Amino acid sequence: MKIRNQQDFWAGLLFVGAGTLFVIGASGFEVGDSQQPGGGYFPLLLGFLLMVLGGIVNFKAVTFETDDGAPIAATDWRVMLATFAAMLLAGVVLPVIGMWSTILLLAAVLGIVAGRLSLRGWLGVSLLAGLMCWLVFVQWLGLSVVLLPLLTG
Repeated sequence: MKIRNQQDFWAGLLFVGAGTLFVIGASGFEVGDSQQPGGGYFPLLLGFLLMVLGGIVNFKAVTFETDDGAPIAATDWRVMLATFAAMLLAGVVLPVIGMWSTILLLAAVLGIVAGRLSLRGWLGVSLLAGLMCWLVFVQWLGLSVVLLPLLTG
């Protein structure tokens, strides 16, 4: 078997692996049926869908050839580790400084590490991310998230 598109092949394996983990994780919960779904219903369904999608992507990767074989690009470990550290930082500082301040901080950290964000870009990303988080978590899901603790007392 010749891998004709490396990017698709590894992405497909990632999907199959993630789907497998979802299926394994869902096995500990009651699945139920479509009329009365249990706690494992959605993760199991999502896991199977990811596995099928991964299989399709892998099939494409070994059957359809691209011009250059779509080699895997070098991984920027500094950015990857900074992203992971920023997510951990967000979990720690969110209750203390609030959602808006946390988003500004995360955008600043990731913008500096990636080195690709101007001040205008940083503000734009921060405002858009803040607006989306507010819409999803506060308005749509109704979660009580501290937006700015200094303003709420």
